[in-house]
Amino acid sequence: MRQHLSNIKTKGSGYCKKWLVITLCLVAFVCNHTFAVADTLSQITSINPKNKLVSAVNLLSQFKWNVTVRDHDNKEKLIIKPELDTLNFGTPKSVTFSTTIFVSPQLKNKSAAIAYAYDGSARIKLNGEVMVATGAYNTTHDPDCAALNKTDYLNIVLKDSVLALEIDYMPDPSMKIVSFNKLTIMTPELAETKKESFYESTNSSYALGFYYLAFGIVFLILFLFFREKTENLYFSMFCISASLAWLLDTAKDSSASTFSSFAFIYALEFLSLFLAKVLANKNKSLLHIAVITAVAVISWLPFIRYYYVFIFGNPAPIIWLILIASLVCYSGFSSVYFLFQGFGQKRWEARTILYLCLSAVLIGFIAPVVISMMSVNTLNQRGFDIATYCAYVGLAIYPFSAAIVLGRRNGLNQKQLLKQIRSIEKLSSENLEKEKEKKELLEAQNVELEHKVAERTAEVIHQKEIIEIKNNSITDNLIYAQRIQSAILPDVKLITKAFQQSFIIYLPKDIVSGDFYAFAEKDNWQIIVAGDCTGHGVSGAFMSMIGSSLLNQIIIEMEVVEPGKILNRLNKAVIETLKQGENDTNDGMDICLCAYNPTTKTLQYAGANRPLWMIRKEEFILVKPDKYPIGGLQMAKDREFKNNIVQLERNDTLYLFTDGFADQFGGEHGKKLMSGKFREMLLSIQELDMKAQGNYLNASFKKWKGQHEQVDDVLVMGVRIE
Repeated sequence: MRQHLSNIKTKGSGYCKKWLVITLCLVAFVCNHTFAVADTLSQITSINPKNKLVSAVNLLSQFKWNVTVRDHDNKEKLIIKPELDTLNFGTPKSVTFSTTIFVSPQLKNKSAAIAYAYDGSARIKLNGEVMVATGAYNTTHDPDCAALNKTDYLNIVLKDSVLALEIDYMPDPSMKIVSFNKLTIMTPELAETKKESFYESTNSSYALGFYYLAFGIVFLILFLFFREKTENLYFSMFCISASLAWLLDTAKDSSASTFSSFAFIYALEFLSLFLAKVLANKNKSLLHIAVITAVAVISWLPFIRYYYVFIFGNPAPIIWLILIASLVCYSGFSSVYFLFQGFGQKRWEARTILYLCLSAVLIGFIAPVVISMMSVNTLNQRGFDIATYCAYVGLAIYPFSAAIVLGRRNGLNQKQLLKQIRSIEKLSSENLEKEKEKKELLEAQNVELEHKVAERTAEVIHQKEIIEIKNNSITDNLIYAQRIQSAILPDVKLITKAFQQSFIIYLPKDIVSGDFYAFAEKDNWQIIVAGDCTGHGVSGAFMSMIGSSLLNQIIIEMEVVEPGKILNRLNKAVIETLKQGENDTNDGMDICLCAYNPTTKTLQYAGANRPLWMIRKEEFILVKPDKYPIGGLQMAKDREFKNNIVQLERNDTLYLFTDGFADQFGGEHGKKLMSGKFREMLLSIQELDMKAQGNYLNASFKKWKGQHEQVDDVLVMGVRIE
């Protein structure tokens, strides 16, 4: 295994350019790999005829190696590999590989450099002398030598004709599959150029990453202050994602590289959302963002990290690679699709973004490919790739295009706003003049109106005084009438003396009432009456006084105690008194009349449109009345009121009432109480004594009425037989 360096026809050393996070679309993704191939081809150097050291030789692929692999049981396995492009391993404990290089006389005492890159610990010996010791092999406690991820250049002098190169390599235990993927000997000038190019490329990547981050923060702030413009949010997230992709990729760490890949996919998808909103005026679904997040989480599961393949000499899990490729294809094609939606649009926003994006593709992706293919060496005097310059310039155009659109939009908005302000100021001045004229006119009218108002006010006050005098006179007369009506009504004490368990609820609608009650005792009969005269107020009060007087006449003077006969005579008396046979008056009254004999507990009842309710042992009993009133237009001479006889028992409860209680509007919906609810109310209070029942019914009526006006006079009488 010996070869002379001067006789090697090199395949070239790839200019190790870091993977840039390409945005916009799948074209950018493909162009990135095209750059890498073109960059590699541009650095191929042919043999120098004077036997000088060639620019760069890949030691792994141009030499045969003795490889000793030690597993974790310290078992050794010797492998002789004729050609190695990249030394890839599973998870051994350590690996030792060595080769021998013969140096031609023309190259003796010449300087050279060895470039190496690996993950883990390494010790490089040249002719038995330790040149590099890092990681676990480091005994100097040098922080730079303790790094597990190492990319560096070793400067040597070709002093001997035979160079014995030996490398001890211990992989990082945390890695599933590891690789020693770079071992190249080159001229010191080329090594220095590559170092400068690497650092300048890294600095440029950092600059571009923070450049995108600044735009992302600005657009995010704009969105927070103006939430309606969602395109600001989408472009902000695109810039932030692209920035993270660059910064994480520059870190040169496997975990950071994974995060960088997903940040690149997020950037593509947010770019697609932005283009859909601005160019196609569509709100694209955010479902794919959730899918990307789910795939990002799934990609960290252990089984996803099995079954590796090698891409450009670097190991990559095949399932993870398929997921990444699928997401890149979808987001890339989606971005391209919405980008082409901008063709043919007349809106300046769409045209500006479309043409600037196309310019970015031309400068950032197509131009570098053309430059790389047309020139063998694209490095400038400082060692930085001209094609890379073009790529950075093209990538810098994207956020700049959105800034142009935003700036012009804000400028147009400001112009429109200033125009509106001037128009408003002009209208305001015109309105002020008109308002001034109106004010003067109104002041003149107000003086005249105040004079008229003063005259009318004096007249109204005078009329008010007259009305108040008349109202006071009427009120005084009504109060006096109330006293007369109260004097005619029987004393409640007489009723409670005859019926100890009893109550009377008497609530006139006005000062005087059309409802009346009567009580009399004659020949061992106790007679109680509840009457409801036509109308209420003054007219009803007159009728109630007529009814009370006629009843006293019939019962006391004529000594009639049978309820049916009493009502018959009362009917004739009302018709004669009001002369209803000679005129069209229809005044009359509804009456419930009961005569009770406490000795025999016999009750006689007659009713004119007013029933008698009786409750016996929580059972409701209805005694129906005759369906015609006392007096009124129904003046049939043969009208006879039926006399009903009921045998009472102890604790039977009798209720005589007018229709005012059940007809009252109230409750939550402002409806009538109705007889059904009134009956349920009476059934529910049978355990109470009669006085308590009266208090309960009085309070319930007021609660039901609430703020509603009382619609009629109310009279309820209750008697419990003892």
